[in-house]
Amino acid sequence: MKYFDYLTQEQETSLFYSPPVTFNHRTSKELLAYAVGAALYMPATRASVAEDIVKLRGAGLVTVIIDLEDAIGDGEVCFAEESVFRHLSFLSAYTENEPEPENGLPLIFIRVRSPEQLQQLIFRLGSLITMLTGFVFPKFSAENGVDFFEAIADYNSSRSYSAPVLYGMPILESASIIYRESRLDSLLAIRNLLGDYRDYVLNVRIGATDFSSLFGLRRSPDISIYDLTPIRDCMADIINVFGRVEEGYVISGPVWEYFGNKGRVV
Repeated sequence: MKYFDYLTQEQETSLFYSPPVTFNHRTSKELLAYAVGAALYMPATRASVAEDIVKLRGAGLVTVIIDLEDAIGDGEVCFAEESVFRHLSFLSAYTENEPEPENGLPLIFIRVRSPEQLQQLIFRLGSLITMLTGFVFPKFSAENGVDFFEAIADYNSSRSYSAPVLYGMPILESASIIYRESRLDSLLAIRNLLGDYRDYVLNVRIGATDFSSLFGLRRSPDISIYDLTPIRDCMADIINVFGRVEEGYVISGPVWEYFGNKGRVV
């Protein structure tokens, strides 16, 4: 995958055995699932989200997740949703002046709070939804997962032929998954659910921050998440259930707990 647009053709030839290929949100799922790469989380309430996306794309930003969940307060939800419309409208206008509009932006996702919010956003976004690669589903479980993916499936079944497929990325981060006594049953139930919507599952993501908080664990940027035994053991089971060769999903690494000026990276 071509992550570094600023390399010249000569540099690419000297660095890579096989030249990297370009991709965008219309690329086939088989390639796109791997192309997501590192994702930068940005709170939807940040005023400069759209401008930052344009600027950082030139520096190598591949995927951005506009956050409507943990990064904003409960009293900011309405303002955050309206901000999403402003950000996407700005980006839509920006691409109109791009010679290659499909390749002018990173992959864009929105992390929603609930299936109900997802359904409302899909309806309200209208044509702006074609700017998105998909949505991220926090605290995903067998109980709420059907509602999340039914909303995605309903949209895809009615979208126009020219519109890109909309994907979902569940985050595994709930207590029933990290607690040993309920883990296997929870993981198997989620795997069975995802099998019904496999065409729309782009990544399976791991919410190590929420896992850590259930044990009161914190770590500095110098400590690997794999050094925290409860999290490491849980991640191993997630890989065992979801990462098998015969039916494996692409599994993302957990969030890196670094808070800089723009957001956080996973």
